[in-house]
Amino acid sequence: MGQLMAGTKLPAERAEQATRLLEYGALAAPLRATEREESAQVPFQVLNGLTEILLEQARSGPLLIGVDDAHFADLPSLQHLLYLVRRIGNAGVLVVLNETTFLDEAYAMLRAELLNQPQCRHLTLRPLSQGAAARLLDQRLNAPVPQQRAKAYYEITGGNPLLLNALINDAGPGEDPDDPVLVGDGYSSAVLNCLYRSGDGIVLRLARVLAVLGEPASPALVGQLLGLDAEATTRAIGVATDMGLLREGQFRHEAVRRTVLNWMSAEERAELREFTAKVLHENGADVVSVARHVIAANRPDASWSVSMLREAAEKALEEGDIVLALESCRRAERAGGDEMERAAAKAVLFRIQCLLDPSLAERVVPELKAAARAGHLSVENGVCLVHYLLWQGRPDEAVELLELFSETVDPEDADLVITLHVARLAACYAYPGLLERMDIAYLPAELGTYGAITPHTTQLRVARVLQALINGSIDDAAVADAEQILQQVSPDSAPLELNMICLEALASANRLVQAAALCDSLLETARRRRFPVWQAMYAAVRGAISFRQGDLAAAERHAHSAMSQLSPRNWGVLLGIPLSVLIASSVRSGAGANVGACLDMPVPQAMYQTRFGLHCMRARGRHYLSKGHWQSAQRAFDTCRDLMLRWEIDLPALVPWRGDMAEVAIGLGDRERARQLIHEQLARLGPRHVRDRGLSLRILAAASDPPERDALLTEAIEALRASGDQVGLAAASADLSNARRDADARKAKRKASRLRGRPRRPDPGDRKPGFPPDPGSSHEWSRTLSGAERRVASLAACGYTNRQIALTLYVTVSTVEQHLTRVYRKLRVGRRADLARQLRAELRDSA
Repeated sequence: MGQLMAGTKLPAERAEQATRLLEYGALAAPLRATEREESAQVPFQVLNGLTEILLEQARSGPLLIGVDDAHFADLPSLQHLLYLVRRIGNAGVLVVLNETTFLDEAYAMLRAELLNQPQCRHLTLRPLSQGAAARLLDQRLNAPVPQQRAKAYYEITGGNPLLLNALINDAGPGEDPDDPVLVGDGYSSAVLNCLYRSGDGIVLRLARVLAVLGEPASPALVGQLLGLDAEATTRAIGVATDMGLLREGQFRHEAVRRTVLNWMSAEERAELREFTAKVLHENGADVVSVARHVIAANRPDASWSVSMLREAAEKALEEGDIVLALESCRRAERAGGDEMERAAAKAVLFRIQCLLDPSLAERVVPELKAAARAGHLSVENGVCLVHYLLWQGRPDEAVELLELFSETVDPEDADLVITLHVARLAACYAYPGLLERMDIAYLPAELGTYGAITPHTTQLRVARVLQALINGSIDDAAVADAEQILQQVSPDSAPLELNMICLEALASANRLVQAAALCDSLLETARRRRFPVWQAMYAAVRGAISFRQGDLAAAERHAHSAMSQLSPRNWGVLLGIPLSVLIASSVRSGAGANVGACLDMPVPQAMYQTRFGLHCMRARGRHYLSKGHWQSAQRAFDTCRDLMLRWEIDLPALVPWRGDMAEVAIGLGDRERARQLIHEQLARLGPRHVRDRGLSLRILAAASDPPERDALLTEAIEALRASGDQVGLAAASADLSNARRDADARKAKRKASRLRGRPRRPDPGDRKPGFPPDPGSSHEWSRTLSGAERRVASLAACGYTNRQIALTLYVTVSTVEQHLTRVYRKLRVGRRADLARQLRAELRDSA
C-alpha cells in the first residue's frame, strides 16, 4: 500500500495524512496478530482513512490503480484492496490486478471475495498467436519478417510477449534473416523473470526438475520428483507451457535449461541430481540414465549405486560411450560396496582399457589376479583376463587362472562350463603347445544342442568353430556356425576374439569374399566406436584375407593401417598377423627391399609359441627364398616344420612348409626331393584347400619334366581361379604360357632336324627339365657366371621378360635385374640379343 500511495499524486496535506496512517497500521498490525495469525487485521481507521483519500482523489478525475503480481502482495495490502473495491461504488476508480495460476491460501481467500463483487471481471490472458507474434516482429523490426523466421521466433517463445521482445532485443537492428535466431542474455533474463514471478514457486521447481532430468519424462515421474499429485503436476506443466517455456512437457529451447541450471547453486544441483537418481533407480529406469545423474551429483555417500554403476558401465561400453563407461567404473570403485562388487567394477574398467590402450590395462592385472585367487572375480570377468594374458604372451598365467576357475565352477552350471571350455579352446588355438597340457575334449552331449542365437548357443558355436580350426578340418557345420555368429550377433556386443576366430574359419574354408565383406563391416563398426584396438585387429585380419585373395596392394595397406593403430608393445603376440602380411605381400609383389624394417622389428619372445609366430617365420623364409639365400630360407622352414611336428598340428593349410622346402630344393637343383615334398603336401590337403592345392601344383610343375608341366599347370590355374588368388593365378598362367612356348620351340627344332636329314642335336632343355637351355657345361659361362646368374641369363637369352624370369625362378624382379647387370658386365655384352648370340655359340661349342 505504501507503493500505491506514493505513486498517487496527492496534495501535500493528504500525502502527510496517508503517511501517518501507514505508519500506524504498520505498528498496530503485529500487535493484533499475537494470538492467531489470521487475526492480523488492519485497523479500521487505517483502511477507511486510506480509502477516503483515494476516493477523494478520484473525484478530481478517473483513478487507475494497477497491481502487478498481486499474488506477491502482503496480507494488509490485500485487505486494503478488498476494502477499497467494496467502497468504490460509482466512483471513477478502476483497479487492475494480474496474478499467476498458483496462489497461496491467503491470497486465494481474498481473491474469492473479489470475484464475488458484482463489478469484478476475470480475464485469462493467452500467449500471442503465431500471426500476432509475426505482426509484433514486423512492428518492432520496422520491416516485414520472412514467414519461416517469424515461425522460428514463435517456436522459441511460444508467443509470450515478454520472451518475444527479449529475443528481438537480443537480435538487435540489421540482423541477417539467413542466420539462426540469436538467443542471448536478454532472453535468459526474461526466462528468469517468468519463473521467479510465477507464484508459490511450483513452476520454478518444475523447471529445475526438468532441467536436471534433461530428457523426456512422464508426468507421474515429474510429480514424484516435485512431491505433487498428478493434477497439480499437470497444472504446473500447463502454466509453464502457457508461459512459452515448455512444449509437450519439454523446454522449447536449450537456453531455458541452461539458464535454469546456471541459476541453481552447485549444492542445489547436486542434491536434486542425487534425489533424481534414486527416484529413477526405484522406478526401474535405464541404468545409463541413472548413472549420469549419480556422476553429475558427485556425492560422497553413494554405496547404494555400486551395482547400478557397474551395470551402467557395461551397457555404456556396449553402446560405445567410453567416457561414461570409464566414469561409471571409477565412481563405482569410490562408492564402496563388497569385494565382489569392487572386483566386478575393476574388471569392467580393465575391459575398457584393453579396448583403448592395453598398456593401461596392465596396471589392473595384479589386482584382478588377486581377486580371482580370493574367489571375488566371476568366471566371465576372469575369462577376459585370460584372453588378455594370452594376448600379451603369458600363457602360463592364463592356464593357471583357467585351472583355478575349473576347480571352483559348478559343473551343473552349463553356461559357465561352456564359457571355460571355449576359453581353453582359444588358448590351445593360439598356443598349440598347450594342447598337451589342457583337456579340450568335446563337450558332454547335453551341452551340444543348438537353437536360436543366444549367449549360450553362441558359445557352443564358437567351441565348434575353434575345435575345427585346431583339428584343421573346417567342415560345413563349422562354416555355418561362423557365418551365423558373424551375421546374427551384433558387432557392438560380440567380443573381439569371437569375431576374429569366425573370420579365420571363413578364410580357411576359402570363403574369402564373404569373409572380406564381414570384416569390412566390423572395421566400420570399430571406426564408428573409435576403439583403436578393434580397428587395429580387424585391419590386420582384413590384410590377411586380402593376401589370400592375391590383392597385395590392399593387403599391405590394411597391414600398415593396423600397425599404425597400436605400438608394437600393445600388439603382444598378435603382432605376428600384420607383420607376416607385410613381409609376405612385399616379397610376393617383388618389393622385398622394403621389408628390412619388418625383419628387424623386435617381437615378443612368446610369439614364436603361437600360430601367429609360425606365419611370421614362414614369411621370413619366403623373403630369404626370394633373395636366393637357400640355406637361410631352409633354416626358417625347418623351424616351422619342427614346431608344427612338436605341436602335432602338421597342417599344410596352416603353414605349407613342404611346399616352401620344395622351392628351396628346386633352387638347389634337387628336383627329385622337391617332387617328393610336394606329393606329400598334396596328400595332406583337404577338398576345401583349393588355393593351397593350386600353389602346390604350380611348384610341382616347376619340379617336373617338360611334358608333364602343361597338365599340372592347367590344373593349378583352375584351382587358383576358384580360390580367388589373383597373383597366384597370374603366375601359373605365365608359367603355362612359357611352358607351351618352350614345347613349341622344341617341336620346331625336331622338325627342322628331320627336314635336314640329320640327327637332331640334343636340346639343352632336355638335360635340365623345368628350365630353358643352360650352358652350364660350357667353359666360359661355367667359369664366369654363378649358378643363379646362368639360370637368369639362359631365360633372358630365350626371350623371357624380367617379370617372367622372376615368376619362373620364384625371385623378385629386382633380383633378376641385379643378376642381369652382373651377367652383362662379366660377359662384356650390352643387350639381350648379344646374350642370345653368345648363348648359341656356347651351346654350339659345347656340342
